[in-house]
Amino acid sequence: MVALRQWNRVKESVTTNQEDQLIIEGYPAMQGNQHVLLAQSCVSILQQRAQKQARQQPQAETTP
Repeated sequence: MVALRQWNRVKESVTTNQEDQLIIEGYPAMQGNQHVLLAQSCVSILQQRAQKQARQQPQAETTP
């Protein structure tokens, strides 16, 4: 189960890029007889790559 707030962060990336996948971290739980995952974080692979590149570029510019 992904909260609406978390889904809204990844919805555009997943709908515009069919090859994109989600990384969902959370806790397993039971809902009746069904096993479910209660998501604590949800990010798309493309978003995660973009975040890593944004963090690495300022470091590369400061390195002589």
